[in-house]
Amino acid sequence: MDKIVISIIISLIGGALLSYNAEVTIVVLLIIVFSFCMYKYYIVKKLFNKSDLLKPIHMFSIYFIFYYFIGTINISEYRGIIHWKSISIIIMGYLIFIAGSYIGLCFKYKKKVSRYNYSLIVVMLNVIILISILSCIIITYQTRSILLFNQARRFLIGPSYLYLLELVGIVPLFVISFSKYFANKLSLREKLIYLLLPIFLLSLSGYRGIPIAVIVECGLLYYKFLKPEKRRRALLIIVAFAVAINYFGFNIRRLPNSDLIETKKLVSNVKLNPTLIIIAPMHFSFRETIGLTQNIIEKFPIRYEYLHGKLLISDIATLLPGFQKSGPEIVNNYIVKDHKKAALTPSIFGAFYMDFGKMGVIFGCLILGIIAGYFYKRYSIQNDPQSLMNLVYVYIYMLHFIHRGIFKPSYLFFFIIINVIFMIARKRYRTTEYA
Repeated sequence: MDKIVISIIISLIGGALLSYNAEVTIVVLLIIVFSFCMYKYYIVKKLFNKSDLLKPIHMFSIYFIFYYFIGTINISEYRGIIHWKSISIIIMGYLIFIAGSYIGLCFKYKKKVSRYNYSLIVVMLNVIILISILSCIIITYQTRSILLFNQARRFLIGPSYLYLLELVGIVPLFVISFSKYFANKLSLREKLIYLLLPIFLLSLSGYRGIPIAVIVECGLLYYKFLKPEKRRRALLIIVAFAVAINYFGFNIRRLPNSDLIETKKLVSNVKLNPTLIIIAPMHFSFRETIGLTQNIIEKFPIRYEYLHGKLLISDIATLLPGFQKSGPEIVNNYIVKDHKKAALTPSIFGAFYMDFGKMGVIFGCLILGIIAGYFYKRYSIQNDPQSLMNLVYVYIYMLHFIHRGIFKPSYLFFFIIINVIFMIARKRYRTTEYA
């Protein structure tokens, strides 16, 4: 409870300072974050030797520090100068998220012991792969192209087929979560099919975020089954794969599309050092969302009224009958006002601010933190394949949501599918223990 109280007090102090002076706020919050990191240093040293990496404070602190360091560091002129007020709101949201995660850890959970019909799980995974392949064929037919090489054409189709294609991303998670069982039941060729085919199909969708999310998910699951001395190397390999997919996806996107500047020309225009071109896709992507957040803060509510949740649920509305604008299109209409379709994602800080202002950032980050803390608490007690997969799934797609800022129906849809598969495959045998 003391950590919860401390986190809430820090957040309230930061909020009070934020309403007074942004420059003072940023200094105070940076001191708080630095002091807290020094306090946690002895735990950070043991991240690769213990199972602490999946704790919300460790996972999301690493993500926030990496994301916003790469995005805000002035190694280029892309999206101009990031002001202190924008950075202070981001740090404020991070602290409130951490406070919420400690609240989530206070939930009580009853331990349940279950057994599963593994053969039935394999059948359902095969059905999912078949559905995704059929969706991929339909998408290719309707767009008359492969979206990986012509991403602008994805606006020509509805979101339903893309969601069905993305469903294949849960297949590798099941294979790794039940690795002890599948180790003796699946041949090497079958394992490669279940692990690599989903990544290939997801890449054909033209999105970089989802394939990277699945790779990181698989890495975190695999991390749990490794001996401590092998975890450092495994994490480095996973990071290398994610960076490589992000880099090549970024460059492929700009080859055939005349609306986008080629990577080398973009690097030259924004005066980025050519030696840093390997991190250019991450820097541009992260700085894009931070720049959009800053733009939103400057325009709302001075020029436009808050949207009161319209942006948050905009992608859900696209599933309803009739024409509905997607979240990125709404951001485009308010911020860029470009007649061309653009996939602009403002991160949760920009999206929450665009919908509800500072209070949206505060309560939005608090709720997300509580969810992350709850699922970690549930896993720490349950410690079975279902709770582990739920935890990793929630973490990774929450990271994707933090970057995107606009809730995708697939986040909830895939989570429901995962747990329905477990429910169907669960045998009648069941005992309950209390923890």
